Amino acid sequence: MTEPSLPQGHLRGASAARVVILEYGDFECPACAQAETVIRMLLERYPDDACARFRHFPLSEVHPHAELAAEAAEAAAAQGRFWDMADLLFKNQLELTREALSAYARMLGLDLGRFDDELDRHIYRQLVKDDMQAGKARGVRATPGLFLNERLIDASFGLQRLSDAVRHALG
Repeated sequence: MTEPSLPQGHLRGASAARVVILEYGDFECPACAQAETVIRMLLERYPDDACARFRHFPLSEVHPHAELAAEAAEAAAAQGRFWDMADLLFKNQLELTREALSAYARMLGLDLGRFDDELDRHIYRQLVKDDMQAGKARGVRATPGLFLNERLIDASFGLQRLSDAVRHALG
């Protein structure tokens, strides 16, 4: 089951894990989609020892649909389906229009009236902005912004550094 949005982000994996991967991500960012694939593999490899958390960092200047997609993920989270929506958004990065977001909510069986109302009223915009502010305060400048146990991981030259850091942290 997915926990509600907390200051530390949405959780995937073992909540009492020794290794916590925190991603500041953008649903329209191709590198974030790649990071999600690597993170999922790490969680499968270390199911009892690793977890991942996600916070929003939409780079609206280069990804015009990213902020509304983040709000859509939060609207889905309010109905217990954050990760299902996040997975759809990453898989469909080229289709993040307002109409597409409603279609994804329908595919997930969400209460579409509630979803559309929350999205149209931008109920979760401030939460997304708070995530961005927290990321900036932690030194995130680009996506994906990755942390391992609160330490920033430079993945600008590939995600192997994240995998190596997880292996090293687990001994």
